[in-house]
Amino acid sequence: MTVEPSDIISDGYVRLYRQRTDLPFVPDNILNIETEFYSLPRLHAAFSNTMKKEAELSTEMQFAWNPEFGYVTSRPEFCGTGLEVSALFHLEGLHLIGDLEPVLNALFGLRMRCRGWNGEGLRDAAHLFRVTNASMIGTDERDIASRTGRVFSDLIQQESNARIRLVEEMPRVFEDAVARSLAILRSCRLLSVLSQPYDKGYSGSQSCVDSLRAKLRARILI
Repeated sequence: MTVEPSDIISDGYVRLYRQRTDLPFVPDNILNIETEFYSLPRLHAAFSNTMKKEAELSTEMQFAWNPEFGYVTSRPEFCGTGLEVSALFHLEGLHLIGDLEPVLNALFGLRMRCRGWNGEGLRDAAHLFRVTNASMIGTDERDIASRTGRVFSDLIQQESNARIRLVEEMPRVFEDAVARSLAILRSCRLLSVLSQPYDKGYSGSQSCVDSLRAKLRARILI
C-alpha cells in the first residue's frame, strides 16, 4: 500500500510579519509577506521566495527593529524573526488507530502549535489540523523553516504508517469508518458544513450533500 503525502498535507504557507515604521504602531498595520505551498518539497522554495519578497520590500520601506528582540510588531507573538510556517494535515489514520493524542502532545513538546482546521473549538472536525511553529524567537529564519520542515516530514511519515497499519492490521476498523461515511451520504438530507456556518440555511448544506453524492455515484452505486 502506498500513501501519497499530498493526501496528508495541504494549504501550507510561509509568512513573515513586519511592522512598518511610517504607519501607526497598531495591529492593523502589520504587513504579511507570504508564499503558499501545497507539498512538503515546495516548503523551502516558498521560504526562499518569501525572504526575497521581504528583501525587495525593505528597499522601499523600513520595518521596526530592535537589536535585542529582532523585528518588533504591535503583537508580541509576531516579534523576533516574525516567521510563521504552517500547513494543514489530515490525521484520520492516527485517529482511527488511537495514536492521535500522543502525537498532538508530542507536537506541543516540539514547540509547535496545533489547532482545528477552522479555529479553536473545532479540533476534531474531520481530524484536520493546522500545524504551525509556536515560537519566532531564539533562532534565525532559516533554522525555523528547516526545523518546522523536519517536524512536518515526521508527521507525514507517522500518518502514512498509521494508514498502512489501519488497512493491513485493523481492516474491520477501516471498513467500519468507510461504511459509516457512506451511510451518512446515502441517508442524510441535511449536512452541517463546518466551513460554512449552518445559519446560512438549508440550500448551502443540501448543495454540499448533492455534490458529494454526485461524485460518489461515479464510483459507487448509492
